[in-house]
Amino acid sequence: MGLSSVCRCCLAEGMHRDIDIPYINDESKEIYSNMLQECFNINLSAQENSRSICLKCITRLRDAHDFKQQVAYSEKMITRVLQEKIVEAVPLKCEMESEDENCNDAEDCIFLNVVKEELNKKTKEKVKIKKPRGSKRNLALIKRTSNDKKIKNSTVNELNLIRKPPHEKDKHKENLAILLKYSNVLPFKDKSLVGFICGYCDKTYEDPLDLRHHTELDHKSQRLELYTPSDLNDYQIKLEVSNLKCTICEEHLENLQKLKDHLVNSHNKSIHIDIKDHLTPFKLTKGDSFNCIMCASTYETFKMLKQHMNVHYNNYVCHCGSTFITKRSLNAHKTTHIKGSFKCDLCEKIFSNRAKKSYHERTSHLGCRNISNCPYCDESFRSYYQRNQHLVKVHNTEAQYKCNICNKGYILKSLLMTHIKKNHMMERNYQCVECGYKFFNRKTLKAHMVKHTGEKKYACEICTKSYARKYTLREHMRIHNNDRRFKCELCGNAFVQKCSLKSHLLSHHGMSIPACEITSTS
Repeated sequence: MGLSSVCRCCLAEGMHRDIDIPYINDESKEIYSNMLQECFNINLSAQENSRSICLKCITRLRDAHDFKQQVAYSEKMITRVLQEKIVEAVPLKCEMESEDENCNDAEDCIFLNVVKEELNKKTKEKVKIKKPRGSKRNLALIKRTSNDKKIKNSTVNELNLIRKPPHEKDKHKENLAILLKYSNVLPFKDKSLVGFICGYCDKTYEDPLDLRHHTELDHKSQRLELYTPSDLNDYQIKLEVSNLKCTICEEHLENLQKLKDHLVNSHNKSIHIDIKDHLTPFKLTKGDSFNCIMCASTYETFKMLKQHMNVHYNNYVCHCGSTFITKRSLNAHKTTHIKGSFKCDLCEKIFSNRAKKSYHERTSHLGCRNISNCPYCDESFRSYYQRNQHLVKVHNTEAQYKCNICNKGYILKSLLMTHIKKNHMMERNYQCVECGYKFFNRKTLKAHMVKHTGEKKYACEICTKSYARKYTLREHMRIHNNDRRFKCELCGNAFVQKCSLKSHLLSHHGMSIPACEITSTS
């Protein structure tokens, strides 16, 4: 449970986590005060009322903690492999009393002796090749120096491999190859309207079991030849992991992370942990629901599930705190923060790009129709929203998109997604710089800011009263129009404003009803 307080790391106010309580992340326990001590040697002063840390700082702390462990592990492995390769390739007698005064330890001595020994061999080779041809002794020397040269080249090549670690994209491919070779993970491209698309060809199957059968039968010899683009920063590799198992020992594993740990610890396979993870696990089922295997979330479309999976990865982080698997997804999200600069030529609306502006002008002002007619009365519409709203209100059809948590219905997928993010995921990415209060979108933040500016630019033309919001002025105008749209169902009295009906119900009928449940008669 979060604590309403100030973050000890950035002073942000809100509902935060306790810095001393253990939390579970990716099946491992983490205590943030211990991580701060381990990474930065920081001991926070004991303050009973302020022992909190915000999610944004937690993400940065995890990155720092993981990076420190990665550097320590890499240094240990490089040092160990370097020593093993040198000793294995060129057996030397290391004399600690080196003539070089800068040789301070055993490793330096070994390296200097390698260089000296190889230089001596090279000199002998040049001198002895000048002897007369036909000498058996000379042929033996040439053969021996040739072997020594091969050893030297082999050693140099191995040292170069150690000094130049593989590129990040090669590490991605190596990790994927290990999983494809030693497990039953099933790669697939995506899901279309027809079904799931094979990872090796374009064949599509509605049932994931049919997709697995096809892949194992038709692409068995191509299993390690899965196509991956050169830039994996913009690519998400989707893996079906139902009944996941290791094909070396046939042991069943619970999830992809446990499979990786099993291959490393039990079979000594190499998995790169110093890269961003673009391998995304799914458990596919035939039907209309898609479940996240990392949490309890369920979605009606695979597209919604893919979008949700971003919350479980912190490969790329937006300044608003949202996380993403790929850089492309982050860049697409960043466009939502861009303020509009394309103004409609026919009204005052402003859009974030030219395409949206053009679409608005064609459909709202020029009468273009690109949405099919109503199937009941043949009325035409300019948007899916207008058509679906017409179907619900006029023809009493049920809202197509239902929330699987509270069962509320919506006429558009986008409205359902907004509802889930706002009310169930409690997403609040827009923060007021004056009071620190957070909001779901820029529109509600902008409406809130009038509390701090005090600006009242909407004036009533009848009584000259001014209001900060256009909506408030519109509500006020009902008083002058005697628009009594809120009617009491118990006594028949009607009221101009919702708050007046709410007050009437409480004082005259002893009923307390939330304002959101009061509807107008108009």
